[in-house]
Amino acid sequence: NRATETGEVVLAGKTATQLRSEAGASRDYLPSGTRTALQYCLYDSYTASPTVTPHAFAATPAYASAYHPLVTGCLTATKTRILGSDTWQTTTLYYDDLGRVIQTVGDNRLGGLSRTDMQYDFTGNLTHQRESHGKTGGSADVLESVNTYDAQGRLLTQSVSLNGGTAATLTYNYDALGRLTGKRYGSTDESLTYNVRGWL
Repeated sequence: NRATETGEVVLAGKTATQLRSEAGASRDYLPSGTRTALQYCLYDSYTASPTVTPHAFAATPAYASAYHPLVTGCLTATKTRILGSDTWQTTTLYYDDLGRVIQTVGDNRLGGLSRTDMQYDFTGNLTHQRESHGKTGGSADVLESVNTYDAQGRLLTQSVSLNGGTAATLTYNYDALGRLTGKRYGSTDESLTYNVRGWL
């Protein structure tokens, strides 16, 4: 069972008991009130439906050059209403052959498209991410991040740069039990300690 439409229904003159009775008598119950759709969902393919038209995939240098076309069982796109308006925003998700999201494409509030590309290591940890936020009448802002991990899959460093500028790096430290004990951002250190019960 997958939700293909989410919304709200304004009902008048019916009790909760009446509504439960109506719903229980149908396998595909839709209340007979004033319906307002808030979100539509598309699954299993990138073929446009009557309610959702996916955004196109676009290859980004150093990231995946193609997506996996067999996406049965996967959410591929959503179309969401901005509350209080008739404006909609569509987001599309593209996957690799292991079912991991490698690119998302969506409308943004600046009138352009926001595109996020992702790379993973062989264990599934996110190692590289690139966010590009386009806008009407201007160049896109690009935020790039690089993550490193230890042999246990714990995040060690996270470096982030904006529009090709100098990267800011956050470093994480752990104790022998795998608990986070410290963070370092630039010249600022933050320490975390635990009591005998493991409470922070």
